[in-house]
Amino acid sequence: MDADGNRTKIAIDGATYDLIMPHRDIDYIQKKISETGEPYELQMLRDMASRISVGDLVLDIGANIGNHTLYLAAVSKCRVIAFEPNKELTEALQSSVIANSLEGMIDVRQCGVGATSNRAFFKKSAPENLGSQGLQTGSGDIEIVTIDSLNLDRPIKAMKIDVEGMEPDVLTGARETISRDRPAIYAECHDSTVYQTITAMLDALGYVYMETFNSTPTLLFVHRDNLTFEELCAHINNRQRANEYRLRGRLKRAEQPTPSPTPLTKSQQVRTSIRPQFAQERQLVAPDKFNEYSGLLVTCDDSAKIELYLAPRAEAALRSGQSKLKISCRKEVDKALISVGSFSKKVSISFMSGKPSVQIGNCGGLEVNMTLYGDSCVSIGDNTTCNSASIIAADSDVVIGRDCMLSHNIVLQSCDQHGIIDLSSMEIINTKRGIEIEDHVWLGKGCFVCAGVRIGKGAIAAAMATVTRNVQAFSLVAGCPAGMINTNVTWTRQLNEIDNRTSSFILRNTSRTGNKLTNS
Repeated sequence: MDADGNRTKIAIDGATYDLIMPHRDIDYIQKKISETGEPYELQMLRDMASRISVGDLVLDIGANIGNHTLYLAAVSKCRVIAFEPNKELTEALQSSVIANSLEGMIDVRQCGVGATSNRAFFKKSAPENLGSQGLQTGSGDIEIVTIDSLNLDRPIKAMKIDVEGMEPDVLTGARETISRDRPAIYAECHDSTVYQTITAMLDALGYVYMETFNSTPTLLFVHRDNLTFEELCAHINNRQRANEYRLRGRLKRAEQPTPSPTPLTKSQQVRTSIRPQFAQERQLVAPDKFNEYSGLLVTCDDSAKIELYLAPRAEAALRSGQSKLKISCRKEVDKALISVGSFSKKVSISFMSGKPSVQIGNCGGLEVNMTLYGDSCVSIGDNTTCNSASIIAADSDVVIGRDCMLSHNIVLQSCDQHGIIDLSSMEIINTKRGIEIEDHVWLGKGCFVCAGVRIGKGAIAAAMATVTRNVQAFSLVAGCPAGMINTNVTWTRQLNEIDNRTSSFILRNTSRTGNKLTNS
């Protein structure tokens, strides 16, 4: 680091540039950059740089002193339009642009960005963190513009949005531009409300959540069409694995004694660190609050053995009685973890022993009875539905992917529970464990899925099928034991038309050869 007055020299990733920081003694971000000599939020910046090329156009919305703007222009040699309503910050940013002779690459605009053209003022003064000043729209001396109103000379390749809770407004005013250009979007989410709003908006535009950066969560969304099939599969698999590790890690941390075992109050509720495809804020429900939920029934000699996390939608459904969650726990259980995004109907969970865990995503109607022994894990993905099923997991995992459909009287048993002895060798031979059901699988009425089975994406198991071995993707099996009936097929929830979610799944996971769709 080389400081001269308000100037700090940054040497990073093959580039050197000066950053003007007039409030480095009091402002948190400026002080941090000055102390480390590195750009703020460097991991995210490097990810952004990996997704853009020389001459691409990037929008830095909520630019502050230009930490992101200067890095991208200097390292990636891209063009940046930087939006910042704070006059002090835009003056510092413009000084940095001039100091680095980047006038032709960086366009600094002193204004806010929102859903409509408007006026605004700062809600409060925060000299210790100038970038945290939120805007109040309706009147004031700050101009608010929309992204859709800009006359841009090239497509936008990436957008960074950090505007203190106004991120949904920015996206609303950029809907046409996003639909046309499909840029990578990095949006800060201060709370679950902003997260849910942004996710819903971008999901409707064809985006998928990819990664989270920074101490205040900044989420990366990428349009599906900009991902290869391999990237999308790898992304889903990595998130699933990461989620399972986080579940087990939380169980281990829960085992550690705490210096003060006093019950948690509502103000002490914590957020889970779970970040899977059903990532959202889930709050810990203290054991003494269990009886406040009309849809929650807990039977346990020591309710502190149950660590229950609920997302806002799940909490509202349980309080109103629209969803029913029944939990029982034997004395042999050391600690049990449950994480719920949302569901309707009834879920019953019996923890028998060990350190089991259950994760339910943002699902539709679920009627499931689960029994878990030992260190088992049951995971159910987003948009999965079930009319009635029994899941038995014994020292093994049952993983059900996204958008699956389970009919009536389904049985998933991930371990035989009792040994079969080969009398010639006197060895136990039924050692297979675990069940994995990939995305968009349909299990017909009365299906029985045995231990050690993996059912590939898009597959169908016909009514009364007993699935004893792996099923390949996009195939139909039937019988006892189940055998191959057809290949290159999948299913849709509608009888006479292909629903939108299935259509999107087919497009992502198949390729057309002649007049046939084949598995990619």
